[in-house]
Amino acid sequence: HLGEAKRLESLAAGDAVERQAQVGAEAAGNCAGSGASAPSRAPAPAPAATSGSSPKELWAATPDETAVLKQYRYLDEGQTVLVIVELNEHLGIGDEASEVVTALQQFRVQCEADSVHVQLRVRRRSGRIGHFELLLAPLVKHIVPEDTVPRLRGKEGKRRLEIKLFKHDKTSTWYGDIVQEAAPKKRSSQAGGVRDAKGSLANPLTAE
Repeated sequence: HLGEAKRLESLAAGDAVERQAQVGAEAAGNCAGSGASAPSRAPAPAPAATSGSSPKELWAATPDETAVLKQYRYLDEGQTVLVIVELNEHLGIGDEASEVVTALQQFRVQCEADSVHVQLRVRRRSGRIGHFELLLAPLVKHIVPEDTVPRLRGKEGKRRLEIKLFKHDKTSTWYGDIVQEAAPKKRSSQAGGVRDAKGSLANPLTAE
């Protein structure tokens, strides 16, 4: 029991993409071990990758360019919250985004009770390796990090990353900006202090 507890703790603290793959592999192994028969299906063909473009190679490489993402949207689904990154709209590289993102393994999604950290590696059309990051912290309400489920959805040419977050308080409702505002800075005795930006009511589902 102690070993299982440590294993679960390790999974909770790690990458949700890797954790999902491991859980899926364990489930497949359990089905095989039980002797249960399932309809046989040919595995879906993996997208063809150019040299140096596999997720493993991308994460082993040093990125040529980096970008911090600020845009996303979300849906409150009751007991869960669905964070959505529309690749063509939110990455800032247009339709190229859906072309260069072909596998969920290009993402790393690390969560804590009050934060979601998304990272993405791609090989651009130019051959340069790009690194994108989206950090949502601190969240306005707590989540159950080990339950986070990331998925790459959409069709070729218009892909999106969906991250299902499980609320710690299942009865709470999330609305407005899901990231807490920074604490207001003390005003200087001089005129013209700068005020921290707030989430816009016109577009409350962005990080700006």
